[in-house]
Amino acid sequence: MPIIKLNAIDSTNNYLRKLINEADVADYTVVMTNEQTQGRGQMGTVWSSENGKNLMFSVFKDLNKYDVEFPFYISMAFSLAILKTFKTLNIPDLHIKWYLTTFCQQTKRFVVF
Repeated sequence: MPIIKLNAIDSTNNYLRKLINEADVADYTVVMTNEQTQGRGQMGTVWSSENGKNLMFSVFKDLNKYDVEFPFYISMAFSLAILKTFKTLNIPDLHIKWYLTTFCQQTKRFVVF
């Protein structure tokens, strides 16, 4: 699983989208950053965070071989798995902030943000 680590970026979402358009991207490629300067949430809301205070990353998953009727369920499962893992590490005050998910039906490509 390739991991691309950035100190600061406008948006991990934008970075990964550009990467997908420019080259073949390996399944489960992760783009992570300490700070997003122009992150977006649902319905046009701003996704902001103090530098280094939250997990800010995007993960690419190619779903060409799957019939995906409800792509947000994949985001839900992914988020809940991360939450459960961190709880086993006794990390306090955990919660999920539901985020932007992009799924392209035509190419069967899915990005979790």
